[in-house]
Amino acid sequence: MTSRIAALLTAFSTACTSLQAVPGPIPSAVRAQGVEELGLTLRSGVTVRLRDCQVVGDSVIGTRTMWPEQRAAFALADVDTVKALRPDRGGIALTAVAVGGMVVLYIASAVRTHAGSSITYNGRW
Repeated sequence: MTSRIAALLTAFSTACTSLQAVPGPIPSAVRAQGVEELGLTLRSGVTVRLRDCQVVGDSVIGTRTMWPEQRAAFALADVDTVKALRPDRGGIALTAVAVGGMVVLYIASAVRTHAGSSITYNGRW
């Protein structure tokens, strides 16, 4: 039962963040404060995830999040949209409800398992 709970928590933990569009011109979107990871959609349709991004001249430079992690640079002219990795409130709420439900099921299972056993009092504590 515990391994099932761990597997479900792992699955739900991915729902806590999502890539959300950053409005405005691309250089200012890349410079946005408090953004740890960006998803750049290039004009070719390819999406690249970078962390520690910065704009240098006419390029976006950062570290690719896919293995092997390596520095990468893309021309600003090739970037179509910028999305930032941010907390997903809906995913967090769903995770909280799911975890609560799993706790209730675990407790109900434990109570049902021990319902047939009885404790007898022999007069001493």
